[in-house]
Amino acid sequence: MKKQKKKKAPQCIVVDLGSCSLKVGFSGIKTTASWAPNCSIATTTLPTPNRATMKGEAARQQWERRDELIRPVQQGKITDMEQLKLLLTHAFNDRMDATTKNCHILFADAPGHGKMNRTDREDLLAWTFERLEMQSCMFIPQPILAAFATGRTSAIVVDAGFESSSVTRVVNGEMERSQVHHVNYASQESVMLEMLIKNEKISTNGEVGGGPPLHEIGPHTRLICEGTCYLYCGLDINKERSSAKAGRCKKKYQLPDGTWLSVAEERFLIPEVMFATDFGNRWQSLGQGGLGGAVVNLLKQSSDRDTYLDLANNIVCVGGRTETEHFDKRLDIEIAKGLGLKPRPKQTLEDSVSSRESEGEEGETKEGTKVDMRPKLPQNKARNKKKPRKYATWAGGAMVSSLNAMRSMWITKQEFEELGGDVCIDRRRLS
Repeated sequence: MKKQKKKKAPQCIVVDLGSCSLKVGFSGIKTTASWAPNCSIATTTLPTPNRATMKGEAARQQWERRDELIRPVQQGKITDMEQLKLLLTHAFNDRMDATTKNCHILFADAPGHGKMNRTDREDLLAWTFERLEMQSCMFIPQPILAAFATGRTSAIVVDAGFESSSVTRVVNGEMERSQVHHVNYASQESVMLEMLIKNEKISTNGEVGGGPPLHEIGPHTRLICEGTCYLYCGLDINKERSSAKAGRCKKKYQLPDGTWLSVAEERFLIPEVMFATDFGNRWQSLGQGGLGGAVVNLLKQSSDRDTYLDLANNIVCVGGRTETEHFDKRLDIEIAKGLGLKPRPKQTLEDSVSSRESEGEEGETKEGTKVDMRPKLPQNKARNKKKPRKYATWAGGAMVSSLNAMRSMWITKQEFEELGGDVCIDRRRLS
């Protein structure tokens, strides 16, 4: 008798809806594997005269027509659903060669946008079943997946993105919408260009000797920021400005055509907005201090000591801008300042060994010793080439979507047809 071939299980596609880029890929990665989606597409489209539409990085490179660019996702909110669907279709069909009819799909969306978030979910759910004919669909907020990616179900997740950040409290794999703090700011690309023009380091009218022209700098601004920016960790930022004017903070960046661009105070002033902007939820502003102030506010809301320690010892940093140089150190300083703690002392190798020896079994301290109330940062290493922080949310979705424990969270096509999208979303909601 001929052996029957085993049918392959339907594949699951994981989509991270980012403001800068869409991270799309098949699930099933192991916890030890590298975090690398099948494709990462710039969240940008550009209509053309012949009724075609340029998508992704090809659209972003059209610097002369930047005023015509369409960005379907801005500050975590979906602003143009039809263009987003166009980008997703391009990713599925052209970049991944996926047969969507036999797939499941998991969407990772930004938290804390209320009714708008719910309406977008219903629209994507209908499109998934009626147009793509997929088997099932699931929505999980990005902070929950980011915590899962680092092996945690309870954490404070600091997600610093392209033009907005969020600080979210996740407890036992769930989150409350009232516990989501947002920090919105201008993109580092636009701020970098404004500062370079103001400091006369690039030419806007084609003058000879006035620095590289704007149209050559524009498409590479994001890479310039990623390669040169750092966060200041001292007490007086004016001293750093004086150092920049004296040339001690200057750094040169080589453009693709071989010319050099010199940046100085732009390096530390641009990322400063992450810690100098007000934070708040979707209803009101809650305070100052940016990301550090938001973390402190959530820690102070802890109802008991055990919850405080559980969250303080599990602060997870994700998002592309958390890979900025000295980000972890600056966040640690801001949290310590907000909690009224002294600056963290520099540890020698002997100090770290003795502190580990003073701990009892299972991480508990011995009797008579004081419990350290200082938050531990970070819980995931920065600049890990194998597991870059900007892919943490997608990686979390790729890990958990294949777990049997998550089967009850899937919305099937049959349920959608019988109950409708609004009822299905209410029944399968983690936030």
